[in-house]
Amino acid sequence: LSLSLYLLCFLTLHASTTIDSLLLELEKAPHRDRVTVLLQLAEEVKYSDTNQALAYAQQSYDLAKALKDNQGKANALMNLGSIQHLKGDFVVSNQYLQQAIDAFQNLNDAYGMARSCYYFKFRHSLSSF
Repeated sequence: LSLSLYLLCFLTLHASTTIDSLLLELEKAPHRDRVTVLLQLAEEVKYSDTNQALAYAQQSYDLAKALKDNQGKANALMNLGSIQHLKGDFVVSNQYLQQAIDAFQNLNDAYGMARSCYYFKFRHSLSSF
C-alpha cells in the first residue's frame, strides 16, 4: 500500500511539474511554437481535466489557423477528436478525426493520416459497444 501511495504521489508531482514547465514555455514561445506547446498541454491534462484539455486544443487550432500552419491544424483536429471522445461525444469526435484525416492527406503526411485513421477506427469501434 505504501508503495502504491508513493507512486501515486510521484506521478501527480511529475504531471504538475510538466504542466508548470509547459505553461512557462508557453509564455516565452514564439507564435508558431505556441501551437505545439498548447497541444502538449492538452495531452498532459486530457485524462484529468477534459474541459481544460479541450480549451488548450481549441486554442492550438485557432492559432494554427491564424498562422496558416496546416500541420498544426491537422494535429489540433486529431487532439480535439481524441478529447471529445473522452468526453463521450462520439459524433463530434468522429467529425474532428475525419477532418484530421483529410488534413493530413492534403499534407501528404502518411504518418499523421495513419495515426488519425487508427484513432478514428479505434474510437469508432469503442463507441459501438
